[in-house]
Amino acid sequence: RCRWLTAVGRHEEALAGFDDVLLREPFPPSWYWEALAIALLAARRYRDAIDAIGRMSRVYDYIHAYLAACHAQLGQMEKARTEAAELLRLRPSFTIGSMMQVEPFKNSIDAEPEIEGMRKAGLPE
Repeated sequence: RCRWLTAVGRHEEALAGFDDVLLREPFPPSWYWEALAIALLAARRYRDAIDAIGRMSRVYDYIHAYLAACHAQLGQMEKARTEAAELLRLRPSFTIGSMMQVEPFKNSIDAEPEIEGMRKAGLPE
């Protein structure tokens, strides 16, 4: 439900829902932290999104796109470029466009923080 709330632009409701889940399940699976990070990124809470990703037990290659975007949005360009370089090392064919094809945002405005951050980090369109 929280992931759906994020997708339809109801970020604050999604974040409150994630908090409720954590109260019931203090040791959630890794995917919980990824879904939370996406909601935090969409809500422009970049530091919190980075922290959520840091709690993941497994980091997939595309997670580096989220980290690159967050660091870029925080003005931490060296870290942003490092994450972008790691992503491109792991997935040379990565593009912002391909990432946006799998992001389920109903309104394109909700994807803007992510897209803008990836652009700032130097990821290819």
